[in-house]
This record gives sequence, structure tokens and C-alpha cells, in this order.
Amino acid sequence: MNILFCSLIRSKEPYLADWYNNVRGIKSLQPYWNFNVSLYENDSEDNSVPLINSFDWSWCDWFKLNSEKRDREYYILTERRRIERLASYRNMCIWQFGDLDSIDRIIMNDVDCSFDPKEASEVIEESLNWDVYSFASRDVDTGDEMYDRWATRRASHDTWWDNEPYQKEGSNPVWTTGNGFVCYNPEPFRRGFTFGYVNNRHSFINKEANLKSHDVENAVVCENFRNVGFDRIGFDGRYNTVHSRDAKWYEEFKNTTGKDFDPEKHA
Repeated sequence: MNILFCSLIRSKEPYLADWYNNVRGIKSLQPYWNFNVSLYENDSEDNSVPLINSFDWSWCDWFKLNSEKRDREYYILTERRRIERLASYRNMCIWQFGDLDSIDRIIMNDVDCSFDPKEASEVIEESLNWDVYSFASRDVDTGDEMYDRWATRRASHDTWWDNEPYQKEGSNPVWTTGNGFVCYNPEPFRRGFTFGYVNNRHSFINKEANLKSHDVENAVVCENFRNVGFDRIGFDGRYNTVHSRDAKWYEEFKNTTGKDFDPEKHA
């Protein structure tokens, strides 16, 4: 299998060593897979870039770190400006690889969502039966079983995870999914159907501005896939990514909102 493994990075130094070991752990378990790693970093205020450059990437078939200084402020959670930029950065991370014709699966992994390499290998293999396939997820702050509740939606009319029980022993078909580790069929990307921030199907209308409201980029890419017939979307109920937040995240949240993070209100 030929894998394109993509991650976005901004001030993620506390997570990077474990993340690197987990990514390399997949390759150790699957030595015959071709592994291409594409990273996009912007505006880190810590040692993320030198730490990434200190890692041994010789085991990769291809590696690129694109690092940019855009001097952009942080936006928290559901803000439109944040989602618009995340969609753009995810697309950049994929397209900086170049021609996708050789790629069997594109993986998008959030660095602060940890995973087990053996479980990841199984999810990747199972993803060949799906167009979009992910882990489930858990949040260390709230204890919720589904961390990525905005992007993971059971049915077409949902705008949020419904918190109903799901199948823990196998695959769960859903309308959209995220959860920090997602495997994508590359064919829609080859055709130009990518991450975005506007859900054309939903009737979220800002009437004063006469604009459609934004939606989370991980759901929008699933909608874009569905629009062209790539509608096999699900997640693996057996395995969770675990999302955690470091001190920097809480500091930025308070600086942006003027409030301390409250899991009951803000998660």
C-alpha cells in the first residue's frame, strides 16, 4: 500500500515525540507499505520546527515539512476564520505531495490526537472498504466517548454528534466523520473535491450578509465526497484516538475568550 500521511502543526512541541513514535510504529508493523509524510506548519511559538527536523525521517519514502510564518492569531473552536484556514492548510498538506495517482490512502492525523500503531494499521487496512474511515475518539477533559462531536454525524440532518450508543465491536456507518485520524480514498481529491468550510447542503443562512454559514472542514469534505458518489463513510468503534490539550491551549483559550475553559460549556 502507498500511504500519504498528513498532519498540521502549530506549537505542538509537547505532543511531537509521541506522535512521531506512533507514526513510525505503523511503518515498523507494515514494512512493505510505502510511507510518504507531508507536514504543514505555521506560526509556531515553541520548538516544534527544530524538533521535527531532529527526527530521523530516513524510513520514509518521501518527506516534506512546509513551514510558514503568517503571523496569524489563534481562533478557537468553531470560529469561521479558524475553519476556513484549517481547510486551506489541510488541502495544502495534501497537494504539496504532488501527483496523487500512486497513492492508495490519504491519512489526515491531528498531532494532539494520540493513537496506537497496531490499531492504526487495522483501521488503515479496513479503510480500503470505505471512502472515508476513521477511529472513534475520546476527550481527556470531558470523558466523552466522542471528542470530535461537531464533525462526526450519524445522519444527514444532524449538525452534531447525537451521543447515542454506537457499535463498539465493529464499523459504524455515519454521514460524516473526523476524530483526529481519518483515512480517505484519494480519488475524489484527484478530481478536485477537497476540504472546505461551507456546507452547501445545509440551510444555514446568514440572511443579513446573504452568505451560507460555515461548517467544520472535516464534515464538509465528507459532504463533498458524497456529492460525487463516494458515500461509504464510517468509523471503527473498536478504537479511539485520545485528544488532550496542553497548557498552551488553555492559555490561548483564555486570552481569546477572556474565560477559563469549562468542559461543560466549551468542549
